Amino acid sequence: LLTDADNRLSITQIDRLARSIRDLANLVADLKARGVALKALDQNIDTSTPAGRAFCSMLGIFAEFEREMIRERQASGIAKAKADGRATGRPATIDAEQIRALKASGMSAAEVMAQTGISRASFYRVSEAP
Repeated sequence: LLTDADNRLSITQIDRLARSIRDLANLVADLKARGVALKALDQNIDTSTPAGRAFCSMLGIFAEFEREMIRERQASGIAKAKADGRATGRPATIDAEQIRALKASGMSAAEVMAQTGISRASFYRVSEAP
């Protein structure tokens, strides 16, 4: 982000700045209150002009729409994968049963962490889980 001598904050694209029209409008209003205009270099938008503000708003609407479509497609894909019995998400890297068994055998938290190579936060998250 660059601010030039004309008090313009320069960015490459509007959709990289905000994912919702509300966030974009709030940001543009905050900049305007500070006497700074927003300029998108790749899209030839300058919020110091009425046309620039209108075009900025339209691009913000499309960015929000695109983000919502991505979320819907992602949720649909995850639901389909679950329905097909495929695993979703990142594979577990911690063997929770092993951690609980070591703790139950009387090992201290430090000993379990040293033996398994997990962090303190991971140990307590796993060992205190229902």
